[in-house]
Amino acid sequence: MKKFTMKDKIKCLYGRKILVDSNAFIYFLTGQSLLVKEFFQASVEGRLKLLTTVRILDEVIFKTCILLAKMRYGFYKKTLNKLKKNPHLISELSEDCRKIIDMCQAFNFVVFDLSFRDLEKLPNIMQNYGLVGNDALTVGIMQKMNLKYLLSADKDFDAVPWIKRIDPLDF
Repeated sequence: MKKFTMKDKIKCLYGRKILVDSNAFIYFLTGQSLLVKEFFQASVEGRLKLLTTVRILDEVIFKTCILLAKMRYGFYKKTLNKLKKNPHLISELSEDCRKIIDMCQAFNFVVFDLSFRDLEKLPNIMQNYGLVGNDALTVGIMQKMNLKYLLSADKDFDAVPWIKRIDPLDF
């Protein structure tokens, strides 16, 4: 019996467009998901198209800054407040933010911006699927762009029947 590799499992998605959620980025940046690494590599090779939103990237950058502040500076409690009191540390972290933006370009991401019109659709999405905030925005963008694949560990998206969620922690 043939054992399927991670690459074998990704091959069935070649040629598809996949929206990448913030947690998938975080798992990639922290080395917690080989699956995300394979997806990013497949994007570089042109085998699939990865997409995200400005809002998702904002969340990734913010969370990365908080994680790095905890690791580098030992700011385990009231991290944001401590950073605000030390603007030189925020300046240091800005270089890591730049690396995330550069990474998206290197991995050929298509990045969508959000409009007020996208926000106007939120109440219907919230009502239909029981999602709020960025999750509801993500569903709205997926509807708008006619996307059905989502790379995310967030099981809340399972409430949306037409979304095929790919869990970065499944492999």
